Amino acid sequence: MGASPSCADPCFPDCPVNQPPDHSDDDDPRLPPAGARPLQARWRIHYETQGGELSVRTVQISHLLERGPRQQILAHCETRGKDRTFRIDRIRRAYDLDRACRVDDPLGDLRRACEDSDG
Repeated sequence: MGASPSCADPCFPDCPVNQPPDHSDDDDPRLPPAGARPLQARWRIHYETQGGELSVRTVQISHLLERGPRQQILAHCETRGKDRTFRIDRIRRAYDLDRACRVDDPLGDLRRACEDSDG
């Protein structure tokens, strides 16, 4: 009987083992990267994971990071109990819990919050 193909087999290119890592959901970013802009906001977000699943998260946002083609937020995810990084383009819906309002333009809203905290 032949050996079953392993996940790292090049005949199975769609296997996650054969894909480059996506660090958009890295756990526990200890220090904000250079260029991260501080802000404070608490949102409930409908977030699409790398695998295409939707999850609802309550997050305390601490920084906006605009570097390269992807904008991200650094936040403490109350749902998971961990510090996380979230790609803004994967936020499908957002609600600002501090201001009790829907967020129609997450990136624009975050940029305004950064400007407000800058002075």
